[in-house]
Amino acid sequence: MLRLMKYLKGFVPEAVFAPFFKIIEAAIELAVPLIVAYMIDTGVENGDITLVIGLGAIMAGLGIIGLGFSLACQYLASKSAVGFGCNLRRALYAHIQRMKLGDVDRIGTGALLSRMTTDVAQAQQGFAMFLRLMLRAPFIAAGGIIMSAIVAPDLWYIGLIAGVSALVVLIIIMKVSVPRFSKAQARLDEISSLTGETIKGERVIRAFAGEKRSIDKFSAATGKHTKAATGAAVASCLLSPLAGVIINLAVVLLILLGGNEVNAGSLSRGDLVALVNYMSQILLALVALSVLLVLVSRALSSAERINAVLDMPEETEGAGAIPDPDAPLVEMNDASFSFGGEENAVGGLTFTLNAGETDRKSVV
Repeated sequence: MLRLMKYLKGFVPEAVFAPFFKIIEAAIELAVPLIVAYMIDTGVENGDITLVIGLGAIMAGLGIIGLGFSLACQYLASKSAVGFGCNLRRALYAHIQRMKLGDVDRIGTGALLSRMTTDVAQAQQGFAMFLRLMLRAPFIAAGGIIMSAIVAPDLWYIGLIAGVSALVVLIIIMKVSVPRFSKAQARLDEISSLTGETIKGERVIRAFAGEKRSIDKFSAATGKHTKAATGAAVASCLLSPLAGVIINLAVVLLILLGGNEVNAGSLSRGDLVALVNYMSQILLALVALSVLLVLVSRALSSAERINAVLDMPEETEGAGAIPDPDAPLVEMNDASFSFGGEENAVGGLTFTLNAGETDRKSVV
């Protein structure tokens, strides 16, 4: 994917500022549980309605400010991703036009079409989500653990263990799902190739009554794609539930142990609520990270396929040649042609065509 970053030219500032706007929004989000804890311990405990209303207004203002930074990030990330996709698509199209015809035939029209459309779209979507979440999700997860240690030094380890456990699960599942996404994309290439061949040869297929054979071949290809795509989807769908189970178990343990400390007077009610909020933020960050990893894995798979096409050599035959204005455009001398049989379909063909000549008068 890093090799494709050169196609971000013209949109680098947007790609740089988008994640930092998201970091500011995440910092505001981490500050809210502290305000809630102070509201409960001071305002609610003492019955100070004015303080509760004032802190509520502050939280509402922080929410509006965070929304503004989030929208700015979304706009910049989308703009840079679309620009990246447009530049990449132009470069890929131009490269395909200059590729050797043998390589084009070997890859197939359907596979090249899939790279121009599906692969570029997935790379663009993965890049956009990467800009939006690459800093926010880890920042929220790490920040939630740090703030938990500040609020309750005796219970912060619960969030750390839960976060690390969920991260390990995410890494294991991603190692399983990434190859399956690549396999599913390869099956999609096969479907695209079959579709293109069928449309081009529709008259021939009907002339030889090959409709059923063509349908059966297409059904087999779609069946293989369905099986590969289902395997990848099943693996990726396990990310969010497993992460949710781990974090929710941590929340139950936190409430159990924290409740005992509240009863003992070593922990306030507001701090316990703040701890639960931080644990929920860690959960949401890991869920967002799982979504990001799924999209990035697809983008990496597509990037490999795009790079495979861009790495193919371009046609150099005749490059830089200076045509002779007096030479004939086409000249054949006693040429013959056959369809593989013993006899030639055409033989003894001798003619010369100059530039601009198309009629029979030019045939010798």
